[in-house]
Amino acid sequence: MFALFQPNAKLSVMDNRLLALGWAIAFIVITSLLPVPLLPKPMAILTAWRELMAHGLLHELMVSFLLNVEAIIFTTILSLLLVYASLMPVVRPFVVFISKNRAIGFVGLTVFFTLATTGIHQFKLALLVYGMLVWFVTSMLTQLDCIPREQYDHARTLGMSKWRIVWEVVVRGKADTVVDVMRENAAIGWMLLPMVEGVARAEGGIGVMLLNYNKYLRLDAVFALILTILIVVLAQDWFLRFCKSLLFPYSTLDTESK
Repeated sequence: MFALFQPNAKLSVMDNRLLALGWAIAFIVITSLLPVPLLPKPMAILTAWRELMAHGLLHELMVSFLLNVEAIIFTTILSLLLVYASLMPVVRPFVVFISKNRAIGFVGLTVFFTLATTGIHQFKLALLVYGMLVWFVTSMLTQLDCIPREQYDHARTLGMSKWRIVWEVVVRGKADTVVDVMRENAAIGWMLLPMVEGVARAEGGIGVMLLNYNKYLRLDAVFALILTILIVVLAQDWFLRFCKSLLFPYSTLDTESK
């Protein structure tokens, strides 16, 4: 117990799980007993969740999940191509400019994406990929800048060509960090989904349900949807972390799970 209040204390996996469970129980008890303004009671959220299940929550969730997965795939491919190409000085300014676009929202760009796409699904996918790509590129550029110069020098002493150095040091050497960046951007995609699905509602999605219930101040349903999204995000994050440990077991040596 004393270690819980020490800075940088190392806890076992079981201790971390028990600590998380304790916080969850404390949150439920506090929200059940204290009159927290605008925060629905746990039983009201559970009742609203059952109602949502009867109104097609699983279908809407699957629509949003598949859109998010599709966006992750396209974002990862496009971002990696741009980042690896940025090692050439002629391309670097363009890729850096793309990373700076993370400060720009969707307002004013929806017209461009409407004209550039041929359907509602492509429109939503393009918006979501744009919103995720700028952050993916930014994170990967940071990872590449953190590569020690000694690794490049070591590759040169082995007689590798410049493109072989890119493959060994950058592509293969940073392959495990790509999964970490994917985990971050998958969560970003879920944050952007309600806004993207709110712009184009024809295909539905959990974002449309969230906006509809929020419009009529059904906060119990809103919190039920938020918790549903949170559970999906945590499961998706665990799956990507598991894939990382499976594909790149060396990345977890002497490190704590994130």
